[in-house]
Amino acid sequence: MTKGIRITLHGGVNEIGGNKVLVEFPVGKVLLDFGISYKRKALYYEEYLAPRTNAQLHDYLQLGILPRIPGLYRRDAFAPLGDPKLLGRSAPLWECDLPCAEEHIERHGKPPVDVVLLSHAHDDHVGLVGFLGHVPIYASAPTRTLMEIAMEVGNYSGFERDAVRLKRRVLQCSKQGFAPGAPKIVSGQEEPRTLHTVEPHRPFPLPESPEITVWPVAVSHSVPGATAFVLRSQGRTVLYTGDIRFHGRWPIDPLRHLEGLEPDVLLIEGTRVAEEERDDEARVCEELTQAFRETRGLAMVGFAWKDVERFETVREAALAAGRELVVFPRLAYLLHHLEHPHAPEADPCVHVFLERSHYLLYSPADYVHYKYKAGYKAQWTKEEGPDLTHLEKGLTALDLRREPERYVLQLDYWRFNNLLDIQPPEGSRYVRAMTEPFNEEMELSQERLIRWLARFDINSHNGHRPLQVHASGHAAGPELLRFVLAVEPKVVVPLHTEHPQWFQEKLADSPVQVVLPREGVSLKL
Repeated sequence: MTKGIRITLHGGVNEIGGNKVLVEFPVGKVLLDFGISYKRKALYYEEYLAPRTNAQLHDYLQLGILPRIPGLYRRDAFAPLGDPKLLGRSAPLWECDLPCAEEHIERHGKPPVDVVLLSHAHDDHVGLVGFLGHVPIYASAPTRTLMEIAMEVGNYSGFERDAVRLKRRVLQCSKQGFAPGAPKIVSGQEEPRTLHTVEPHRPFPLPESPEITVWPVAVSHSVPGATAFVLRSQGRTVLYTGDIRFHGRWPIDPLRHLEGLEPDVLLIEGTRVAEEERDDEARVCEELTQAFRETRGLAMVGFAWKDVERFETVREAALAAGRELVVFPRLAYLLHHLEHPHAPEADPCVHVFLERSHYLLYSPADYVHYKYKAGYKAQWTKEEGPDLTHLEKGLTALDLRREPERYVLQLDYWRFNNLLDIQPPEGSRYVRAMTEPFNEEMELSQERLIRWLARFDINSHNGHRPLQVHASGHAAGPELLRFVLAVEPKVVVPLHTEHPQWFQEKLADSPVQVVLPREGVSLKL
């Protein structure tokens, strides 16, 4: 390892996701991503066994879901703020031997890391940011927007909701109810985080550590705004790819900027190194078009709501098949706030599905707790009133029931209850335009999905199984090897992969040294 650089992987080792990479130069420290490990969390939790909201930090530390890094985590995640006497006999259970972020700043005058750089807005890269104390965060503008929107309309709870804005947990006594005077924990005033946006291909010295230069480089992935980072300091260079592919709709080729970079260290993902075949989003569009054309009833397709490229592909395929696209409010909300040219309010061929909610009456009262389902606001104010755009202009289950052959409906597995209202007619089809099940929990969901399809006789020609059409957000092995050889690093550190030895095998005859990391163990000379 190059002298003067120390790298510690606190996640992403022998697993896909969970990236948390600490890069230490003699002049400063940079944390690359701070994502949750789905694999590790699934060892202990499932749908009905979840971490305890107010003790989430303690639970995650004890189970190894969060790394034990002194001074990194916010004080109120260790114990709620306020009079400690109100903790009563529970006080010993709130204790922890790690100092909190505020204590570290009081002792050392700054956080334990200078900055956090976020590569993209998938939870396995940003999902644990809410636990951090106040440390400057840098990300691309689309990544910031995606994070803000996810916090507003995503299914987040506890401290994981605080990635963009932080609400302190505070102790206070109940003033009324069945237990007046009893202590409880409430959410305090909202505090914005220090979240800076970076522009692709514009290097800048970190204000927090000016001897470190950061060069953001746009890469292709299955969410907008994905970014690789080049870090330079005192003649030494580290390149972190984040998640990367070379087959998306958008013409993004990082090798235009990185070829011949010769970094001292390349931190590279390897999700699909074991796969030889290059994926192709154009093929996805062709196969979706054919599937939609062959559908006699309602065409339905499931894909990730953050995947804006896939939305564009599905829209293009729907139009090519002579149909119009109907999306769920969460995606409509994202497209609206990204000011996307094919957002429903700008494109007459894209509509919003008005989902029945709460009282199931198609009444404004149905959407008080899920405001974005009724319009383009996650919060309503007394001055402006509610936004009821979708309630007034959206398509209902009855609309789809009347003209099923006219539409393609975006429908993920978690919204299958709507099939009970839509009643898809004979000849309807369901396409899954996202990754296939790859763990036991997803296999169980697959069995339920098939039961739903069978119940409505959907995909009878395929044994009621979903039609699978997908292109990954990650590059295949030969593409990654070509990338490594073009960049010419001195040292490669594989992460975000279950096959790190692949890099050793493929680069054995090259001058590139491959170092296999161990979680929590620093790589250094």
